[in-house]
Amino acid sequence: STKVNGHQVNGRTLIDTQNSSRALFWLFFATITLAILAVFNEVLVSWTSDKAFHPTTAEGAPSLAYFLKEHIFHELTPFIWGALGGCIYLSMRLYDIALNRAFDRTRFHGWVLRVLLASIIGAVTFYIINPDKVAPGISIEALAFLAGLGVKVVYGAFEKLIDTIVEKFNLDSLRRAPSDKAKVREYFALQLSDPKVANDPQKRDAIVSMMKELGVEA
Repeated sequence: STKVNGHQVNGRTLIDTQNSSRALFWLFFATITLAILAVFNEVLVSWTSDKAFHPTTAEGAPSLAYFLKEHIFHELTPFIWGALGGCIYLSMRLYDIALNRAFDRTRFHGWVLRVLLASIIGAVTFYIINPDKVAPGISIEALAFLAGLGVKVVYGAFEKLIDTIVEKFNLDSLRRAPSDKAKVREYFALQLSDPKVANDPQKRDAIVSMMKELGVEA
């Protein structure tokens, strides 16, 4: 095997690269489907914002277009754009690998989970962050897409935020407390299992009394 632009190339990758389009079919299908849904949503928004559009039917019920826009796509938009960002990221990475004849079908796994994470993180980012304060003028679609495109970066930012909150409110001691108590319990249990201690009532009673004082159950 050899390396091309930092990618490992061998006989398997040369063969798999020739059939990479077949292996990536479902990823391409998901990307195209999400893109169609995103465009369809934009068409609905444009159509329903037209002055000639009436949100209700002749019978007074909400029109189908209005129902889809307000009650379906309004909630799904961040999920769709987040997943689309994940698909674009994977497509570009895998295209670069295939371009260097380094595509290995045995390593192509977990893409569904990656897209699912991108979809959820894209939506969560929108719901917990106020775009007007972080980046004024950015749309729901752009924020969700960028979050889906950089899942690792966004997830790392959330982890750092959690660490900051833990440090600020001194919650780290609470998080470590169960682990410390478990170690103390393990130590006392080890002492009580020692035949020299178990056969000595005075030592055994002293250890049990100490455990009670520390609030550690036997």
